[in-house]
Amino acid sequence: MSSDFRMSKMGCGVVAMSDLELYFTQQNSGYKAPHQSINYNESDGLISKSDYMDYAEYNRDFVYKLLAHPVSYVGGVAPWDMENEMGYYLKENGYPYQSVNWEPTSNSNLLIQKIKAMIDNGIPVVFSYDDSEPLFMYGSIEQAKTASEEAFDNYCRSHYMTIIGYTKYLKEDGKTYGYILKIVSWGNIYYVNYDQYTKTWLDFTSNILEIK
Repeated sequence: MSSDFRMSKMGCGVVAMSDLELYFTQQNSGYKAPHQSINYNESDGLISKSDYMDYAEYNRDFVYKLLAHPVSYVGGVAPWDMENEMGYYLKENGYPYQSVNWEPTSNSNLLIQKIKAMIDNGIPVVFSYDDSEPLFMYGSIEQAKTASEEAFDNYCRSHYMTIIGYTKYLKEDGKTYGYILKIVSWGNIYYVNYDQYTKTWLDFTSNILEIK
């Protein structure tokens, strides 16, 4: 089983963590990736596609390794590797937030507060969803508010993604509030209804990587 095939099927966690590292490095002057160099374009501050792929592939092979036997089994990134390696990255760069914890809570009301706190402090949130019921991903905030099981742009059942924003809105009952999460998945932006994300349960495989 080739590394590229495994990356395309189970590499979403590697991509999410690579994006998080690149974000921190780009947003904080003097930061560096401890394991490899990052080449940004001087004119726009962006990384080229080829350099990005090289960066993610290095992480796949040496940092956020896919849990897998190369022939018989394919698995994604382990949460404890996310904790350890991101903690190491932050410590090496002297970042003020060095507490990195997977699955900080199984309480949906507390979890959204943790997500909001991270986003408000400029920290993207790597999260996962793992359930037999699909999580629908929409092309707009308004579509996500409807939580329609027909008008969606994509869906997943087992996936790592990254939250980069949120919108709070008043529900139709006029009394309670809901949240729409702005997410990145394989380089595309979608919107997820928070109630759909948490409607079954939150556990070890459906949770977030908290940095505080």
